[in-house]
Amino acid sequence: MKGNPGVTTFRRDGNEEPHAFVREDDDRLFVCFFDTSVGRWRWEDRGLPPNARLASSPTAIASIQAEYPLLMRFLHAFVTGNNGHLFENVWDGSRWSWINHGQPVWNTIVVSNPGVVTYRRTYTIGDVSRSDQNDQLYAFCWGSDDLLYRFWQDAAEWRVGGRLPFPTSVVASEPVCIRHGHIYAYVVGSDRRLYTNFSMDLLARDWMWQDLGSPDPSFEITVTRNIRPALTSFHGELFAFVRGSNGNLWAHRWLGWQKGDAGTWIDLDKPPGTTVSGPSSVVSYNHEGTDFLYVFVRGANDRLYVHRWDGARSNLWTDFGRPTTDGVDIPASPNGGNARVLSAPGALTAGFGTTNRIYSFVRADDDHLHVCFWNGVDQWLWTDLGTPSLAPIRLNFSPTSINFGSTSVRATKTRALTIENASGVQVTVSVPESGLGPFQWAGLNVVLAPGDQRAVLVEFTPENQGVVEGVLTVTSNAAGSPHFIRIRGRGIGEIPV
Repeated sequence: MKGNPGVTTFRRDGNEEPHAFVREDDDRLFVCFFDTSVGRWRWEDRGLPPNARLASSPTAIASIQAEYPLLMRFLHAFVTGNNGHLFENVWDGSRWSWINHGQPVWNTIVVSNPGVVTYRRTYTIGDVSRSDQNDQLYAFCWGSDDLLYRFWQDAAEWRVGGRLPFPTSVVASEPVCIRHGHIYAYVVGSDRRLYTNFSMDLLARDWMWQDLGSPDPSFEITVTRNIRPALTSFHGELFAFVRGSNGNLWAHRWLGWQKGDAGTWIDLDKPPGTTVSGPSSVVSYNHEGTDFLYVFVRGANDRLYVHRWDGARSNLWTDFGRPTTDGVDIPASPNGGNARVLSAPGALTAGFGTTNRIYSFVRADDDHLHVCFWNGVDQWLWTDLGTPSLAPIRLNFSPTSINFGSTSVRATKTRALTIENASGVQVTVSVPESGLGPFQWAGLNVVLAPGDQRAVLVEFTPENQGVVEGVLTVTSNAAGSPHFIRIRGRGIGEIPV
């Protein structure tokens, strides 16, 4: 695996399921999630973007689209491709698909990880205030021309966020976004200061830059370059967590642009016996009636730490140690496992039964994905989630069944069945030739490389009036073999003389 996990919580059938998307060594996208229907963690191979490979870590987010009378939930993973395009892998409630959102302008490519946020615009019609029924998605990226761009998914268009209006340029770290009545995209400048590009109106039309400064310029403590901040909204304030050049964790606290100031910086010190290494990840959580921010960091000693903070007290550090390499669950403690943490943590919260849990996902030097989680009651635990190689070999069929509808007797209709290898390994596919009857197709015997597809043309020639049904059988070394494709058609009209 490469880079950092992109995490989000997705509600499916009333259950909250943690999802961690990762970039594999072959630059494919995989996801590991807790499948509440079977009560265990599962891997799935999400494949490659069309005509490209992953060039960034994924950014994951869930959205809601209201289509009366249903409430549709979507799951998104945004990545940058090796061709400089922005790609989206999306679950629409029935299937996964890749979308190529292209590049910002014809001569500019995306050079950063995307930062993504959901937003509902507020507007007034007459004297009535209204808001969008659907989540709007905005993806922020840096272009090769050193400009910030935002992609508005609903309109499927790119818009220019502009260049930092200060004597600095952006460093190679992705924007981090949040909605807080307005949209805020945070970035680190080459001068090691924190900046934000934010929407000034509730329709996200007017945007402005704000210089948020550095932790303590008088002591030359600055924001570390090439390390993105962790961002959250907590009790009506914006909190950004960054690594200072002294190895400490710093918090930037701000009420937003309407206050007319640049916020304040707070020193949260460093983990016991080490310094902060790389980006952090933050979630809010209510523990025994008190709201806390849990900021997860990787220490310079390759261990996982968390700073629990209620916005007032500091130095509440906990050492969770390292995950184990032998595939068993262990308590999270300084004397835990022996796998070194290599990635920045990706943290989220999700309900589990009657409890609410905290999850922090990391990549370790055993090339496994691990999660350190609070069980919602009394204990932190490490779980070894394994590797993307655990993802089942999978074929995609389009369509999943074939319906010819009404067809005149002795006339012929043709439909194509597409078989796609949605796995990271070769798949052997066999389709026996059809026998006698109204449904006809040629046999197929092929080895599909990852991402390859083949089409089987199916013909329907009814000999009589009435409904006819059949089955096309596909055998393979993929999960679920043999695969059965239902076929249906109806003969109509008089039989030709």
